[in-house]
Amino acid sequence: KDLITGCVAGALMRDDYLNKIKSVGFKVRILYENTEISKRQYSGIPLESLMVEVTK
Repeated sequence: KDLITGCVAGALMRDDYLNKIKSVGFKVRILYENTEISKRQYSGIPLESLMVEVTK
């Protein structure tokens, strides 16, 4: 089995991440979302890549 470390090891679920940002008063705009990254890089482990713009 492959082990994943770095930023992926401590990652949050997408909705949890966005809700945490919103819960402290920020507005979130998703600029880019890549749901195919798991197929290309992580052997199908369900991962997503997001680029967000956050404003207060």
